[in-house]
Amino acid sequence: MLNVNGVGFVSGSLVNWNGTPLTTTFVSNSQVTAAVPASNIATAATASVTVSNPTPGGGTSNVLFFGVSAPTTLQFTSFPANNGFVSLAGQPIAADFNRDGKLDFAVVNFVPNNSYTISIFLGNGDGTFQLPKFAPTNGGFRAWAIGDFNGDGIPDLASNNCFFVPEAECSFNIVLGNGDGTFSFGNEISLVSGQQADQPVTGDFNGDGKLDVAFAITGGLSVFLGNGAEHFRTLRYLTLGL
Repeated sequence: MLNVNGVGFVSGSLVNWNGTPLTTTFVSNSQVTAAVPASNIATAATASVTVSNPTPGGGTSNVLFFGVSAPTTLQFTSFPANNGFVSLAGQPIAADFNRDGKLDFAVVNFVPNNSYTISIFLGNGDGTFQLPKFAPTNGGFRAWAIGDFNGDGIPDLASNNCFFVPEAECSFNIVLGNGDGTFSFGNEISLVSGQQADQPVTGDFNGDGKLDVAFAITGGLSVFLGNGAEHFRTLRYLTLGL
């Protein structure tokens, strides 16, 4: 039995395993359970799990990845020195970016000319990775989160992008996955001028079945409400009190 926790579940919500609905039991608006056939977990793979709510007003959640593996002895090895990084590597994030059932990872790569790229390492499924693919950015990516922001079933990235001359100027960026391990630069929205932005988080904050993004910024919180098609229609700024 698979337990799925979240928000906005209703009677009739369905858990989907790689896009195929499972027999689902509604527990509460924050939990559903689903029966996973034995054949789905008979071989090692990475499954995509979503929850769909019925119409009207329904929709499909962002993707969570569920790893299925045979019992093994956990061990770690060092990544080779010749790994495609030019300089400083930032926060890594893992997902199946090319939809082959093997986990990949991406990382922000800072290069000496004060520019940034996204390095995507596609997994071979055995603990090794291919040489990186590179995706452009528009500047200083600092921290990011993952989600399907345009509803095509492919993992996308949301990031804050900050410059500090003469003062902090930050924007909220969407980088859209193409489904083959490459990305296209998408929508960009300016944040509050003069205030730094921190790690983004994703979730359905207004219960409409569409993925939203929130940032902690200097003295408050910025919330962007998604419309399910990469664009974010509302900015709410919440001041934090003492």
